[in-house]
Amino acid sequence: MAGAPVARPAPLHIVFAVHDGSIVDARIALQRPAIARRLVLGQCYDQVPARLALVYHVCANAHRAAAHHACAAALGENPSTSDQTWAVLRECAFEHVWRWWIEWPKALQKEPDFASMRTLRACQAEDFCPTLARLMETTLLREPPAVWLKKDLAALLAWAERTDTVPASWLRQHLKQHMLENEDPGATNAPFLPSVAAWNEHLAHTLALRMCDESTFCLYPHWQGTPRQTGTLARCASHPIMTAWRQRFGSGIGARVLARLVELALIATSPQRVAAAMVRAFTVASGVGLALVETARGVLCHLAQLDRDGVVADYAVLAPTEWNFHPQGVLTTASRSATLSPALGPWLVRSLDPCVAFTLEYQNA
Repeated sequence: MAGAPVARPAPLHIVFAVHDGSIVDARIALQRPAIARRLVLGQCYDQVPARLALVYHVCANAHRAAAHHACAAALGENPSTSDQTWAVLRECAFEHVWRWWIEWPKALQKEPDFASMRTLRACQAEDFCPTLARLMETTLLREPPAVWLKKDLAALLAWAERTDTVPASWLRQHLKQHMLENEDPGATNAPFLPSVAAWNEHLAHTLALRMCDESTFCLYPHWQGTPRQTGTLARCASHPIMTAWRQRFGSGIGARVLARLVELALIATSPQRVAAAMVRAFTVASGVGLALVETARGVLCHLAQLDRDGVVADYAVLAPTEWNFHPQGVLTTASRSATLSPALGPWLVRSLDPCVAFTLEYQNA
């Protein structure tokens, strides 16, 4: 008789310490094998993008683009980025709408919107952003995204109060139930990792050296001596809506959730500008290329080392989840916010959006 299946533990396990009804700290255990090197070591460079996209299926287009650009940079080439960049852009948008249309409505006792998801998936590439803008207007915003993006904070709060959509309902509930002291729960000043558009040759060389020389760097990354946060909030922090929110309430759960809506509206209305900042690659040494790609979760890094025949001699992947769930990183500092109730523990994790399954545990402190 076959044995009973054994449940595998989730790769990410978080223990929240609770005292007097509030989360006061967190312990993070993130365990997933570094499989990229094993998969591509000894392979010809042109096999790498497809192999890694197959394994890293959550952000397959981002991994495909990162692998392609890292290998091209290692060969000293400057590849055309257009098709792959647009694929990355669409993948990022799908990650955002999946949350708003499918996953998060359940928390608000609303029905998922599978019809809108099917419509967006069925449209041709050239129609993607106009279709997204139309669907955002009818299902998420009740007004054109370009108009919504011009709101000041007072207009945004009024929109949340009067509008019956999933994003507005979520924001309204968050404001009324969890922000009684006008402080966004889980607010933290954890520094941002530079967005892809801000990288230059010097920064790329520094990162590549650490990925090569520090054995645990890709598991516990740091930048200028501290863990960093990456993701939609980092990319959209300077947008007027986000600046106003952060100045009034701080950079907490609400800010990260709101940033997803802001970025989705920017993709719908200014796709060329967003796409132009999504992919970069650098030749950091002879035969060594570094690629950086913006994903919904943050900056994805691939480092490729090729021999003279274009065969992979070494390879490393650094994903956004390792930055955001560093044991001393943004989730840990956010857990020490004075206003974070245990009920918000899952939303704190969701707002940082790990690319792996997670489990939560609560312990008395």
